[in-house]
Amino acid sequence: MKKQGILMPETLKLILAVVGIVILFGLAVKLYQVSTAKTDVQQAKFNLDTINRIIENLVKEGGGEEEYILLSPKEWVLTTWPINYVYYYDDGLGSPIMIEYPESYIPNQCKVNNWKRCICLCSEVSGDELLEACNKLSICKEIQINLEKNSPIFISDLIEKKKPLTISLNNENLKFYVK
Repeated sequence: MKKQGILMPETLKLILAVVGIVILFGLAVKLYQVSTAKTDVQQAKFNLDTINRIIENLVKEGGGEEEYILLSPKEWVLTTWPINYVYYYDDGLGSPIMIEYPESYIPNQCKVNNWKRCICLCSEVSGDELLEACNKLSICKEIQINLEKNSPIFISDLIEKKKPLTISLNNENLKFYVK
């Protein structure tokens, strides 16, 4: 009978050790998520600053085209605003659907700064949730020149297709696309 009494404290220690390890693992995962989010925002800022410098150079040159290898943040999307259409694929049908939006459809970050046109890197979503994602987490910059109709460009697609982002300025109209 004495053996069962000795076994109970050891079992209790084992259970407490397992609970402690689970808690430590949970904290490690949370810390990783926080550091990754900060890294994504830093990468987005860096890439948007670089894209902005390319645009400024194209304006100084009076137009042209330049490619930029955009690899991060991987699960984000590059988009211009105001956006009057967004293409997305319907449930299982595989056919693109076009949604029309008014010019007031613009991220809060751009509205607050009274920007009429802006370019943003937003956390990635699909279809009509783009504005919601941009309002939740995005990095935006004001654009002073005219924007052609630009479909959102998913960075994960650029990586998967191994293609650069093409930035084009012709007749004072800015366009982003993938060749």
